Amino acid sequence: MLAGGCGRETATQVIVRLYADPSVAPEADALRVSVLGEGRLREERVDPVSREQTLLAVVPLVPEGGDATRSFEVVAELLAGGRSQATLRVGGGYEAGSLRFIDAGFDAEPECAQRGDCGPGSTCQEGRCVGACFEGGADDPAREAPRCAECEACVRGRCQPLPTGNACGCPGDTCMAGRCEPQVPASDVWAGEHQTCANASGNLYCWGNNHARRVGLGPGTSSDVPVRIDTTVPGWPEAPRSVVSVAPGADHTCLLWTRPGPDRARTCWGWNGRGALGVAANSTEAFAPTEAPASEPDWVELVAGRFHTCGLAPDGQLWCWGSNSRGQAGPAPSEGLPRLVDMRRGWTQVSAGDEMTCGVIEGRAECFGSGIEGELGNGMRQDSPVPSCVVDADGECIDDFFYVAAGSTAACGLRGDGAVWCWGDNEGGLLGVEEGALVLRAAPVDTTLRFRRLTMLRRSVCGLTVEGQLACWGDNRGRFGGGHLGVGDREPRARPTLVSVDPGDRWQSVSMGAGYACGVRVGGELYCWGSNDAPSTGIAVAAGRLGLGFGLDVDDPATGRDVLTPRRVCLSDALAR
Repeated sequence: MLAGGCGRETATQVIVRLYADPSVAPEADALRVSVLGEGRLREERVDPVSREQTLLAVVPLVPEGGDATRSFEVVAELLAGGRSQATLRVGGGYEAGSLRFIDAGFDAEPECAQRGDCGPGSTCQEGRCVGACFEGGADDPAREAPRCAECEACVRGRCQPLPTGNACGCPGDTCMAGRCEPQVPASDVWAGEHQTCANASGNLYCWGNNHARRVGLGPGTSSDVPVRIDTTVPGWPEAPRSVVSVAPGADHTCLLWTRPGPDRARTCWGWNGRGALGVAANSTEAFAPTEAPASEPDWVELVAGRFHTCGLAPDGQLWCWGSNSRGQAGPAPSEGLPRLVDMRRGWTQVSAGDEMTCGVIEGRAECFGSGIEGELGNGMRQDSPVPSCVVDADGECIDDFFYVAAGSTAACGLRGDGAVWCWGDNEGGLLGVEEGALVLRAAPVDTTLRFRRLTMLRRSVCGLTVEGQLACWGDNRGRFGGGHLGVGDREPRARPTLVSVDPGDRWQSVSMGAGYACGVRVGGELYCWGSNDAPSTGIAVAAGRLGLGFGLDVDDPATGRDVLTPRRVCLSDALAR
């Protein structure tokens, strides 16, 4: 979408000139410019800037395919040490056969400066918010719809809020102050290999492949839409007061919930053939939901790998149970019941990959389990049931991690300033180095974005930045489907790439599954993307894991393809029957 070529002539073009008075974010040392078209990221670049100059950048734009009825948005951010200091958005449309200039400044007059932007359908020009929505032309009726948000209408060239109460989004959603408010807002979501669960007002919603009853529904019942699990019916123990978190594995699921009072307990269901439920060893039955023994700790956190589960106790001790084929449950001598990984206290966070586990203790990221691809980050290629610290290029333990995410043959962690470092198998360009290389020691990912949370499955990563943006990178294809980075295609990304539904949106939760991902935007809207189907691995696989109502074992029926960008998932108050 950026125009290129020295001296190139174009019949339809917009030139955006970005200004900033030196008094605005004087410590800024870089400018990030993201160009979006029709709500999708088209181009992104980060360039150094001098704060002695007021003109920071000139951004030439041409419409994709020469179609002048298309819209654009330029998002500019002043960065200091990779952190956003000020943001400016410029959006609008083209005029066929015309060259237009738009001057926008971080030092704009109060109408633009105090708001930071002018909202969807408007742009900051010469210090004023002016209309940028347009109605297309009679020559192309498909493009006559205004370019405004769902709860806005284009009135005299300006996007204006629709009346409160107008229907929008999912059934029961209504417009309020120009925004679509969900009737059932979600707060968190967790994606597994074939099943997905969400928390909405403390209630549990699950959907997808119910083989081994891993969704929590009745025998043989799968669902391609979210269903509210009725935890008061027989088969469930004491009714959960409120959902805290969900840990979905390959064939089992564990729920962490609050009892009356401050205590927390876990309930697990699904296949227990390798002791993944942590309630009995060496049973291959599909268990109904089973509450853990009262003697267990009041868990702070639960996470699940393919066939093993780990939990953090209030005293900071780390416990694991289930399959220990590669040492992913620690040095415990047998499978089935929770056992301490070691005697240390002070673990603050844990993540379970396919056959490995990583956690954070005293600022160190320590991993154990499968290590043949360098996924333990200790400089070696061998399995180990004993936790070892992730090291830097000099072989020294890194001591300022605060978050870690484990995949299948790779892992990533966040250091004190939010910088992301990864190690292991680099297939898909996860580390921004030559694709396919093994990185045995942690290395920084090539990005100025700073993160507060990561989620990972196999060699793909999504993360929430400190500003609440969603960015994904790594492998974008696989045996479980493609498009799970949500960037509009199936191509791998070696650097974090922003994912959005609307320009400037913010996210509060994201989780990666096997070939798909789901996230919750600030405001409670739930979205999923990637592959809705999953190839059979010896048993009939009924998928539906995107929750979009496509049916089971099919992708988007309209296109027959994966869902390549986030799509809204609807929750209902109705209980599963």
